[in-house]
Amino acid sequence: MELGADQGAVAKIIGMLENIANNLESAINAEGVSEVDAESHYKTVKFEMERTLGDLQEALDHLNNVIADQKVIYNNELAAYNEASGLWEDAKGKLAAKRAECELWETEYNNNLAKRNEERAIIA
Repeated sequence: MELGADQGAVAKIIGMLENIANNLESAINAEGVSEVDAESHYKTVKFEMERTLGDLQEALDHLNNVIADQKVIYNNELAAYNEASGLWEDAKGKLAAKRAECELWETEYNNNLAKRNEERAIIA
């Protein structure tokens, strides 16, 4: 059910509540209403209230389902984010280790190069 449908349901409920209010007002304000008419008004109001209660329960159930669906989506996205963060941290650690390895290799290379240059100078 989309948001527009929810708004339609809310408008329907508001209309029912207005109808109930009108029925109550007419029952209260009517002069000389017989008991039979009063009972009829009471039954109508009771029916409308029970129907409204059912509609409100249905809307509540729908909203609870939407919330449950959103929680599942959020938890899935959070799990994916946490997994990606773990992979990122692992990659950062591997990159730092690789940089340290490269720096060590460069230092060894430069030391070996300096030694070779000294040896060349002695030989030459």
